[in-house]
Amino acid sequence: MKNIELAQLVVRHRVAADLSQRQAAKAAGVDSHTMNQLERGGYASPSPKTLIGVARALNIPLLEIFRAAGYLSPYDVIDMVRGYEHGAEPAPVHVDASSFDEERNRYIERLIEEHGLDYIEPDYEAPNPDH
Repeated sequence: MKNIELAQLVVRHRVAADLSQRQAAKAAGVDSHTMNQLERGGYASPSPKTLIGVARALNIPLLEIFRAAGYLSPYDVIDMVRGYEHGAEPAPVHVDASSFDEERNRYIERLIEEHGLDYIEPDYEAPNPDH
């Protein structure tokens, strides 16, 4: 299965950086074949290590490249934990809300730290239950 979204993202950023495939591969710490396959959509799910190297070399935000590669982001994890769906009620939680929030926040902070992500607020607004 090809990943055209990831391919287009990588090509767009490489061209904007005025780098050849070979230069971009070297800067990303991957071989030229890997960079070529990324740009052709040849990897359905490349390794996170490869994505991090390419993101840093081409100045692609990590969340953007991980989403293009089809990986979950910390925001997706938050949504899954909350049972989030636009317009839907949150999934019931059968634990003390404050301890659940603390545990969830620690987990998310650990994910962000382990994967070198900067925390920024999601670009969506939570549904307003009054409307």
